[in-house]
Amino acid sequence: MKKVRSRETPIEVIREAPGFKKFRDDMKRLNADFETKLFPIFETYPIEDGMVHPAEEQIEKFIKDYDLIFRDWLEELIEQENEYIYDILRCVGRVIFNSEWKYDLMKIALNSNHISIRDAAVRSFENWGGQESINILSEHREESSWLNDYIRKVIENLKES
Repeated sequence: MKKVRSRETPIEVIREAPGFKKFRDDMKRLNADFETKLFPIFETYPIEDGMVHPAEEQIEKFIKDYDLIFRDWLEELIEQENEYIYDILRCVGRVIFNSEWKYDLMKIALNSNHISIRDAAVRSFENWGGQESINILSEHREESSWLNDYIRKVIENLKES
């Protein structure tokens, strides 16, 4: 491994390491693949309550095949407040999977500045159910009155089930 010179930070050394460019290029390719396969589906098919969405199968495959890479891409979309993130999160919330990151990701979404992203997170917790969802929603302080009312109802329903 290359020795760190006094004016180079460790991240600069990593960026110069053999294989880093390929890794970065692979991540860009995967992110483009996620976009190419998902975004057109949301342009064509709106999300409807009670209806299976065509993107759910593709999202389930991405979770299975790419797990944390897909999760990191979703987090980037949340931070960017990407135009498709609401729909994507709604579909992620409909998929049943066991990755621990799903709760962490939705906590990030729950703290977004954008109310529709927070709403998608609440719906995901509602779909997944369980004590973890109850705990996260109970700890959240929502500024929007209608979303706060919805969160309280979701918590009550989850506690009863």
